Amino acid sequence: MSPKKAKHITIFLGITVTFLVVGLYYMQIGFIESFEARTYDMRLKSLRHSIVPNKDIAIIAIDDKSVAELGRFPWSRKFGSVK
Repeated sequence: MSPKKAKHITIFLGITVTFLVVGLYYMQIGFIESFEARTYDMRLKSLRHSIVPNKDIAIIAIDDKSVAELGRFPWSRKFGSVK
């Protein structure tokens, strides 16, 4: 095969694949949607390193028991030192 013909075939395949991918994206076929959803977490984990949680951040649960013991929210900052 001549280099000129190989170049034309490569360009044709590139354009065809591009139009196919763009067409499938806009058609939003269920298979592609479900595949993307299933692989989303895997792709993010492979791109990012593990995240070390910051020790200065705390998750505080405000439930009925806490409101009964400490009063209405917002609470005084003195409760921030309770662990």
